[in-house]
Amino acid sequence: MLPLEREDPSSVGSYVLLGRLGSGGMGVVYLGSARDGSKVAVKLIRRELALEEQFRARFADEVGNAERVESFCAAQVVSHGEYKGRPYMVTEYISGPSLGDYVKTHGALAQSQLHSLAVGVATALAGIHAAKLVHRDLKPSNVLLSATGPRVIDFGIARALDVESHNTATGAVIGSAGWMAPEQVFEGRVSTAIDVFAWGSLVAFAAAGQHPYGRGTLVTLAARAQQGTPDLFAVPARLRPLVTAAMNADPDQRPTARELILELIGDLPSDDDEAASRIVIPPWREAPPDTGDLTLPPPATGQSEHPWRPRGLPRNLLPWVIGSSAVLVSGSVLLATADSSDPPSVLPASATPSPTATPVPGLIPKEFLGRWKGTVLQFDGNEKYPVQINLRQGEAGETVGTVKYRSLGCEGTLRLIQVRPDTLRLTEYITINGGCDTPVNLTLTFRAAKKLTYRFYDGDWDHQHTGEAPLTKS
Repeated sequence: MLPLEREDPSSVGSYVLLGRLGSGGMGVVYLGSARDGSKVAVKLIRRELALEEQFRARFADEVGNAERVESFCAAQVVSHGEYKGRPYMVTEYISGPSLGDYVKTHGALAQSQLHSLAVGVATALAGIHAAKLVHRDLKPSNVLLSATGPRVIDFGIARALDVESHNTATGAVIGSAGWMAPEQVFEGRVSTAIDVFAWGSLVAFAAAGQHPYGRGTLVTLAARAQQGTPDLFAVPARLRPLVTAAMNADPDQRPTARELILELIGDLPSDDDEAASRIVIPPWREAPPDTGDLTLPPPATGQSEHPWRPRGLPRNLLPWVIGSSAVLVSGSVLLATADSSDPPSVLPASATPSPTATPVPGLIPKEFLGRWKGTVLQFDGNEKYPVQINLRQGEAGETVGTVKYRSLGCEGTLRLIQVRPDTLRLTEYITINGGCDTPVNLTLTFRAAKKLTYRFYDGDWDHQHTGEAPLTKS
């Protein structure tokens, strides 16, 4: 939170402003305090925009749309009105980082975190769609990782499906580059299927720490999405078929949000009390000392080698998701999740293998562990600089080490993506940055006792590597 600036009001309505949570083209969001001492978020529109009738109508739509959505899906609207001619909206304050900020700071999510995120966001979408709304702007900055699960925020460009008039220009393409479905960009088609597409992109981003379609303009990224070639290398095998289906270029072939939940959680019990017992604390925060007896649901049954196919939907699913008080606590859904015991992917050896490391099933071979040093030769520009790597034991999806480029002023962490016969695939996330690119994909290949080859790539591992270093154990 930032302190209030000179031009900021000290209060709006009955809410005392404590500081700035953020600002943008529309206005400023403040942290406020209600009369009972509870914390709220106050969104106050800019003076110049308050003079535009069309913008005021759009803001009124945002307030109305947010009020339609159950509180477990999003921040609950507490109040709204005008302050000196400027519209404002007050919502409950949700403590927790956005998914985008979390990944930027900590890197990609571990598998247990990823499954919890996938379930939570799908549940929020089911509630939003049940309210006859399409969010239209689902992206990492609009998902907050709260203590009670993911919450979807910002209904500024949401569209109601049960009204004919809309306060956006005809033919306007509204959304965020990289998170819009191809039919949304090229045809202007808006349906709940575009939110499901964004869900798939979001899960893939959280799994890898980078966008599944790379970087580019709105049209470039939408064209890649239309070709149906997302990079899902980091998505766990049990989630990959569902994410692939959600990102299908044909909106008619995507599952609904309700079908996402069914596939993620598995068959639900008919007894709501039993369903309510299937809860875990979201794993991006430490669990409280006394959580009671927790019963985990069975993992999803889809296998990675088979494409996703819709399953029969139990009649009791929707009440379980959005209507039953048994699964709502303090206005938030309690998430079901699965454990993170999936072993790393192991691919068959090549026809001409390099010297063989001693395998440890499901873990990093012991020959890779420890401290390594070397000098990197970066091919473009023929630049050289020292690198130091520390590796510890771990599984795919976990942070397994650190990396330091002392002369560049860069340090970071290494997340294990895949264990191959004699090679580790990792993604590097720079946390202390003197100007290094991040994230970057790396490989470490076993050459001989106390010797590895380090390579980094401009893109995924199928591209030609752009730098390498012989490493020795120190």
